[in-house]
Amino acid sequence: MSQFESQALEVSVVIPTRNRAPRVAALLDSIARVRETQLAWEVIVVDNGSTDRTATVVRQAASMAHMPIRYVSEPEPGLHAGRHRGAREARGEVVAYLDDDTQVHEDWLRGAEPVLRGLADAVACRILPQWEAPVTSWLEDLVSTGVYGPLTLLDLGEEQREVEPEFVWGAGFFIRRSLVFDLNGFHPDSMPAELLRFRGDGESGLMRKFAAAGHRAWYDPSSVVEHAMSTKRMTHLYLRERFYRQGISDSFAELRAELLSRVDLGPAAGLAESPRPAARTQPRVAPEGLLHVTPRRMAGGIRRGRAWASRNLTASRRSRLRFDEDMRRAALRGRDFHRRAAESDTGVMAWVRLPHYIDVSLSDFSSFAGPLDSHDVTRPEG
Repeated sequence: MSQFESQALEVSVVIPTRNRAPRVAALLDSIARVRETQLAWEVIVVDNGSTDRTATVVRQAASMAHMPIRYVSEPEPGLHAGRHRGAREARGEVVAYLDDDTQVHEDWLRGAEPVLRGLADAVACRILPQWEAPVTSWLEDLVSTGVYGPLTLLDLGEEQREVEPEFVWGAGFFIRRSLVFDLNGFHPDSMPAELLRFRGDGESGLMRKFAAAGHRAWYDPSSVVEHAMSTKRMTHLYLRERFYRQGISDSFAELRAELLSRVDLGPAAGLAESPRPAARTQPRVAPEGLLHVTPRRMAGGIRRGRAWASRNLTASRRSRLRFDEDMRRAALRGRDFHRRAAESDTGVMAWVRLPHYIDVSLSDFSSFAGPLDSHDVTRPEG
């Protein structure tokens, strides 16, 4: 038994990856520069089916590291499989999840302390962009608030504070290890293109269960993660694809909510996700006169509204409205793709209704290669 193997640990860093050896090398290099701390910790890189030099990169980093770095192979497809395998392998009380296209600042490990001190059960990192090309004005506008989910950017300011669990995002967060299993784990995420119909809502599904169980989440601005923004990621085309995949995730969550509402699939079946809103006691009342508007008059009003916008809105505002509409349509196409897949493939619906995805093999559900539907993903709006 090595010195590392006999050491009691408090934090296990889990990095799922697939075919991103250069990114993993840069991330491990940044981890090696983390400021010395009293915490005992380890790093686990979970290789989710790579065919590049990932294994070599990890083993080279491990030979020079001042903390244990382990390489683990997990052939089951999907980011959730890598995250679950990492949690099983972890020896620390807290799991620190990082995406493989991130780098950390020297005080990043401080994010584990609120969990270890019992102040929180999960901690959201401050996730900043690492721009790899000049930032265009439209993109700068999108991220100007510091919070932009489609690019997984989260900057809630300089104060450590309690936040809603929905702000715990996968690029960088800490969570009590036992909760990963107590809450039945992550939902499916980041599937290969041919298995896109089996995509789910990833850590969002886990954090809904986390919130429903009454657990607390914190935001720690000193725990900084930089998220790589490649030239490809800084384009309309990438964001359109990102919204398309979000539409698939939304459909997955909606279908599970619909299944939960059925008598035979209640909490006893393991599908409890979050409290449902209270039933409406009064019917919706339409504004007076609305039902008297004919389709012809409504269409005329829409045309006049568009003409007014064209005359009065600035060019930048019109451009943003067009962008928002483009992304909305991409999300709807993703949702429609998933709904069609669920209707035509019994394996997809069986997959959606599983109580959990820990130690579940997708091969039992994917009997044939599904539709890539790449035309819908990349088609520009007219």
